Amino acid sequence: MKTCLIIPIHKQSNNCRKIFDGILGQSIRPDFIYLIIDRATHDEFNQINDLTSMYDLNFKIIRIDIIPDFIPRKSDLPVFMAGYIRNIGIEHALKDDCEIFIFIDGDCVPQKDLVKYHIQQCDRKIPVISVGRRRESKYGWKDQREVDANLMHLNLFGNNGIVINNPELLKQSLVLWSCNVSINKSAIDLLYRFNLKYYARVEIFNSLFLGEWGGEDSFLGVTAWHCRIFISTIGALSTGIEHIDHPRPVDKYTINHKEYFDNQVDNLRKKVMVNPLPLDFF
Repeated sequence: MKTCLIIPIHKQSNNCRKIFDGILGQSIRPDFIYLIIDRATHDEFNQINDLTSMYDLNFKIIRIDIIPDFIPRKSDLPVFMAGYIRNIGIEHALKDDCEIFIFIDGDCVPQKDLVKYHIQQCDRKIPVISVGRRRESKYGWKDQREVDANLMHLNLFGNNGIVINNPELLKQSLVLWSCNVSINKSAIDLLYRFNLKYYARVEIFNSLFLGEWGGEDSFLGVTAWHCRIFISTIGALSTGIEHIDHPRPVDKYTINHKEYFDNQVDNLRKKVMVNPLPLDFF
């Protein structure tokens, strides 16, 4: 199966060298790397473009210069468009006949076996989503889900990973779900049909989330559960991403993540005419 790595870049050009070094050092390299560069200045774009020429990797650069009309704006919050950007990457990758789609962000450095283990999980005929670690310095280079007192007992990233096979486990795994996730073509096809039927949108990541706190990824988990997609975490230590620390403006991040996610999912779920997963566990 052809494998791609999809990376949205929004004002993160200074991270690119570390990220590209991580990709170059992969035990199995992706067939394509889609860099979706979101509203970059001329200098930022040229900096990234020039840097890609220094690496023996199959980059495909996609430039986004405007916010589409259907993307909601909030004057007090930045518009990251992470869901929309990733959907664009998927569309391009499908045209290149890719069948395994791996997603990291522009502040994530992949460890050497990230691509290898996502391929192992997703190289199946059944629809699959695989989830890897997000390692952060403030957690001793572990994932928050490995150190949070309320989550440690779940052993989400044990030696063999874990299958997300019940609603409570799904809820808990969605904490920092984003930044290291993969999906195969069978799951893409299923989610396209589901989202077209119930949300009238042919997309995988819900673009109506503005990117605050990874809501577009969490919503993917909910829709995947409805579709009975096989969801699993990856246990191997060498498969995570190392999160690059960066300042977050406090005045832009006062949103209550859980309340925001509850409201958004509740509003979207009202459109679903199937027996939905109850929302009270969120």
